Amino acid sequence: MRAFRVTMQLAVAAAVVGSVAVAWRAAGAAGSPVASGQNYYQVLDDGRRVGYMRLKVMEVEGLVILEEEFRALYKKREAGFKSSTVYEGGERPRPQRASVTTRVGDFKLMEGSVVFEASGGGEEEGDETLVAKVLARGYADVDRKPFEESKKVEREMPVPAGLVLTFPAFVHFAPRLLPKEGRLGDVVFAEIPDDLDYPAMANFKAECLLDRGPKDEEGRSEVSLKRRFAGGNLRTLATMTIGGDGGVTEARFGKFTLRPSSVSEALEPLEAE
Repeated sequence: MRAFRVTMQLAVAAAVVGSVAVAWRAAGAAGSPVASGQNYYQVLDDGRRVGYMRLKVMEVEGLVILEEEFRALYKKREAGFKSSTVYEGGERPRPQRASVTTRVGDFKLMEGSVVFEASGGGEEEGDETLVAKVLARGYADVDRKPFEESKKVEREMPVPAGLVLTFPAFVHFAPRLLPKEGRLGDVVFAEIPDDLDYPAMANFKAECLLDRGPKDEEGRSEVSLKRRFAGGNLRTLATMTIGGDGGVTEARFGKFTLRPSSVSEALEPLEAE
């Protein structure tokens, strides 16, 4: 299950590869970082296609809506999720709500929502903190064994103070947040969903940061999402390469690589090993 979880998170990280390129070419450096459109992507493991992602990005009255569909092989069956995440745009993007449905084969495992609400000021003036109201309903486990009765859990989760970014939001917003070489701290990494199985709807990791490196001779640069550990040690969670024209050409997470794809290539049947 952990292997699928890593693959799933990677696909989310790369979900907006290509759409970011469209947005930035259309908007320009001084414009909005969002644009409407739909794109497909391949998830590769050592050059082998292991899944696909479809992403639709919409801008509606100051809101950025990221709709995702991800499918990959898990125990010789296609598994994955569909989700929709809404952000308020502006200088400091802020999540409003998210909804998720997870499946293995034709079995629905879990569905639910995360609603973000203000919980008061942070430690510094103007630093808003959030609480996440999480609802999860479970119907079956990852081995496709249905529950006799549906399960339900509701809880409130404190969200660490900082800029809250899901993986799609990282790829979508980071080029605007860091338009040139530098570092931005106080980032919170939000995993939604945290896994496919009930009740793993959400998880929040503090002590993260964005890092953008220098441009090479071809004008390319890398933007990374990193997490800080004891002693100042940093672990890279995801990295994307931004071309000289401002478009994202590739995203990487561990041994996995994400690249833009045509619809027909992305939807070709997956072959189990």
